[in-house]
Amino acid sequence: MKALKPMLLIAWLVVGAIVPVVAEAQTDRPAIVAFCKSVKGKNFYLKIGVVSIQHLIGSTDVTHIFPGPEVSYRGALDGVRDILASDAEDFAEEARLEAANVEEASVRHYRRGTRVTIEKSKVEKDQMEIHLKEAGGSKTKVRFKFGKHPDAYNVATVKEMFAFTFAATKEELAGKPVELMMGMSIADVVQLKGNPLTRVNLGAKTVLSYDDIILVFQNGGLSDAQ
Repeated sequence: MKALKPMLLIAWLVVGAIVPVVAEAQTDRPAIVAFCKSVKGKNFYLKIGVVSIQHLIGSTDVTHIFPGPEVSYRGALDGVRDILASDAEDFAEEARLEAANVEEASVRHYRRGTRVTIEKSKVEKDQMEIHLKEAGGSKTKVRFKFGKHPDAYNVATVKEMFAFTFAATKEELAGKPVELMMGMSIADVVQLKGNPLTRVNLGAKTVLSYDDIILVFQNGGLSDAQ
């Protein structure tokens, strides 16, 4: 029994070191859940294409949003051959070719500009599911995935990814001139201007580059434009 005590002490120290990290990763969960509740039932317009694969029973959502933000489409029709693309049109075209050889399978492509309603959201350990319904009644989902970016699983990044995926108005989709103000958050700017061409993270400083302007953020707030 005496020989076991050092081992138990080491195990206790290891667990003690891990628990605070896990707890820290979950500190934003209440704020994320509150944000999800704030958009539930509201109408938006898709800024990106969303694709789903319809089976005889059920469907597979293949649209995955990652911190950055960036989008990837991945899924399989027959459970064997995986299809991966960075463009919704490319994925849908390839998936439709595959669907011709799979019984009772079809592909739905919700194009950019499609009006959708946020039905509900599920905040899970390393991802979020956002359930959508378009005007015709069909339903699909998009996933915000943080498995490879656990440190980015916070409310600010979630809002940024949401703004990358959804537009509140048609004017926002049309790319009409927008007004930017000092102190705006990165999420607010992305919601107005869309996804930047490049994003550079320099600690407390972040630089977003668009085709017409370069925006500098200090501690999360817009501080300069070039």
